[in-house]
Amino acid sequence: VERVEILDSLNVVFHLNHSSGGFLYSLASPFSLMISTRTVSESGNKNDTIYYGTGPFIKDNFSGPVYSIKKNKQYQGIKSELDRVYFVRLLDNENREYSLTKGEVDILSNISGHQIDRLKWLGKIDYYVQRPFDIFFLGFNNKNKEMKNIFLRKAIASAIDLKKLVFNVNRGNAVVAMGPLPEIYYNYEGSIQLEYNLNESKKYLLNSGLGKSVNLNIIIPKMALTRETLLETIKTQLSKIGISLNVIYSYNWDEHDKLVKDPKSHLFIDGARSEIIGDPEPFLYSLFSSNSVFNTMNYNSPDVDSLLLMLKKEGDANQRFILCNQIMKHIENDVPALFLYHVKSHYAYNKEKIKKMVVNPYGLIQYHKVQLN
Repeated sequence: VERVEILDSLNVVFHLNHSSGGFLYSLASPFSLMISTRTVSESGNKNDTIYYGTGPFIKDNFSGPVYSIKKNKQYQGIKSELDRVYFVRLLDNENREYSLTKGEVDILSNISGHQIDRLKWLGKIDYYVQRPFDIFFLGFNNKNKEMKNIFLRKAIASAIDLKKLVFNVNRGNAVVAMGPLPEIYYNYEGSIQLEYNLNESKKYLLNSGLGKSVNLNIIIPKMALTRETLLETIKTQLSKIGISLNVIYSYNWDEHDKLVKDPKSHLFIDGARSEIIGDPEPFLYSLFSSNSVFNTMNYNSPDVDSLLLMLKKEGDANQRFILCNQIMKHIENDVPALFLYHVKSHYAYNKEKIKKMVVNPYGLIQYHKVQLN
């Protein structure tokens, strides 16, 4: 943004340094920068920890352990039927289900599909399944000496049966990835990844020149409990072609980031989601630009960098789609990672009390649009 021109009390004009095809998508994102005059004037540089709210709700109690927001009576949009919304963190699955069935809570957010299977037979519970907008992947450290070998990357990518992996690990909570982008961003005509084929995988490993038996390091965050099951599945499938894994655990996210970027690391499991839905450019830039701090794969392609810059500036929707296809083709050929699955978020609510629950494409419950019976 070069400058902002104020036309009147309700209209502004953004003057940009260059054309930006995704700029309006960025402004429309609920994760975009929203400025509260009161927050800025009263909190100064501490506005990341002090909240007032300019939307349908404003801050009520943020001291915990039960947090609450209250209806903003001055809000000019849709007025909420709810005077207050209370938030409590329930760490135990059994406690979550019990709290909903006993009426202690009215909504469970981001729960697993098998919990929905148990709850929906009670009669009083309804549910909602969110379209995925994230990606989990087996990342390759493309700066590592061994992982620079395209044949090794292809051997790993074609040795893992994604359908079996997703079924065994996720149990209905995810969909198999056909590439890096969830379907909410990109309509795949077919997978851009190598298909599971053990015979081809063994040939790739042989062509790598690394021998019939290869040992690689994989970085696993001990904080993410679900990664253990995923890890065991990957280890089992890679062992069939002669690849063994040396597991290195991280115990906090700062340590994890350092280990992933270490030149000695080969593999890691990571995930990403875009804060701007509707346009794939920010998602692709975040993961694959050599200038992005979120490019944990250390992927570096001058062609992709150039295409991403063109995509950022291109305003024509058809041309943007063509550029996106070209970027995806490069990613298909380079195999910087194996894209595993997209997670589906599940929500359960008490239908005896709630007539309608609305969740936006970002997985955020729109409490001001909740309708009560």
